[in-house]
Amino acid sequence: MEKESAPPPCFKEAWTRVLDDLDECLQAFDEASTVMALEDGLLFRGHREASWDLKPSLYRHEEALENESNIYQIFATRARQTLNQTRTDWEILTHMQHHGVPTRLLDWSDSFGIAVYFAVLGQKIDTPEDAAVWVLNGYELSKRATGAGRIFSVGVEDFPQYEKFIENIGASGPWPYELPAAIEAPWGHDRIVAQRGLFTVHGTSAEPLNKLITDETCLRKITIPRCAIMHARKYLRLAGIDHYSVFPDLQGLAQNLRQQFCDKNHGKLSKILLVD
Repeated sequence: MEKESAPPPCFKEAWTRVLDDLDECLQAFDEASTVMALEDGLLFRGHREASWDLKPSLYRHEEALENESNIYQIFATRARQTLNQTRTDWEILTHMQHHGVPTRLLDWSDSFGIAVYFAVLGQKIDTPEDAAVWVLNGYELSKRATGAGRIFSVGVEDFPQYEKFIENIGASGPWPYELPAAIEAPWGHDRIVAQRGLFTVHGTSAEPLNKLITDETCLRKITIPRCAIMHARKYLRLAGIDHYSVFPDLQGLAQNLRQQFCDKNHGKLSKILLVD
């Protein structure tokens, strides 16, 4: 049988450039930061298409935005029995986010690998689109939004209540911040634990985060060229990151098995990785 050929060297060089870009980004963040232990404040988010804005799902649906309070109240009321261990409004909001309900949250992770997984999730070998990982200095973002350079532990620290905010939508309200702030909520379900999840919560401005923050010492996009996706997949494989590790439930396991044994595109990638 004819041996599979390895991918061209340029593919490997493209992935190496991605890692070089990450190193350059972190160095720039570190030089500009006045906060110790900056690595604790780094947030990563993967986008399957590099052109996508950092815009919460609530702002992608006009009707949902107009009914934000109704959506929250209905979910909180009807899911109360299922979420019997959930105690705060922010915990409820994170459950909404992870089950696909439009919210003003954006998902981030403190793991670069998790962000890469979401960036290449569903990508095909012949995809015409570049992917991307956004890197955010969460400390600096919160400092610009609130004056305090930290990632807020909502429900623990003195941070505005979400329920109070949505009660006053359309009025001056109690929400004091225009810019998004970085937050962490209690890790109340398995997916947020596996994905090492943190969030940014949009304030009174509806503009995408990348339009509000254009300073590359706070927020930077690292493009993953389409020719680097195979080596990104190799990186994930060696790091032990797959669909089941990111979604550690029966649905995640089933999807992982479909990818491994039924997805022809995934199979082609696996053969390429085995000979590289």
